[in-house]
Amino acid sequence: MLNRSVRRSIFGAQVALLGACGSAEPNDDGAVFSAGASAGGASAGGPGVGNAGLGGAGIAGSGGGAPSAGAGGSASGGNAGTGGGSSASAVPADESLASIASFLASKTYQSASWVAETPGPRTGTEGTGTPHDRVRVYFNETLVASIAAGNGVLQTLVPHSTGSMAVKELYDETDALVGIAAALKLEGNFQRWAYYCHGPGERCAWGRGPFTEAEPLYGIAGQVDCGLCHGGSVFTAPPT
Repeated sequence: MLNRSVRRSIFGAQVALLGACGSAEPNDDGAVFSAGASAGGASAGGPGVGNAGLGGAGIAGSGGGAPSAGAGGSASGGNAGTGGGSSASAVPADESLASIASFLASKTYQSASWVAETPGPRTGTEGTGTPHDRVRVYFNETLVASIAAGNGVLQTLVPHSTGSMAVKELYDETDALVGIAAALKLEGNFQRWAYYCHGPGERCAWGRGPFTEAEPLYGIAGQVDCGLCHGGSVFTAPPT
């Protein structure tokens, strides 16, 4: 596995390529939300989201349904990348910490509309610098279609479709579930994702933690370690 100095170099190069990832501005990538806070800003009610838009009250975006309950923000047409198509139940109601935590607690990501990378937990991928170690990864339909369309790669910087979501269960060496991480693509630029994680020390981020369900690691894009590492990319491939 790569040592930390090499990982930092890789992350630094990715941050430099993506520009604002390492120094996110609230007006660009949004503020870190507290539990129960709604996500104000543009609605992402475009293809692949369906029901309530991902943030912002008001009129749902094109392809959306009922407006979200969050205060503030005006709705706009969805801006999904190539290859959407997920139902509203396959994503949280919005990008707030409360919505993402509730969605994960409901285990909706284990439903038939999602796919798992592997039948059970697997070891972390060598050479990627991941801190997550033993995991099982799930993808919603929107993300599977977005990956198939070639979105989300650094060579082109075409963002993944709005509403793309991945969930990563964290396991210990006995295959007991010890935490969970999630990433949800929001409307906007390449790196604009909401990230969530709780788990033992150094399982969500190197040198950080532990993070609990009451106080998880959460934020938008480069405001959190997850955004600095992923930078808008999804490194795990869905099953073929």
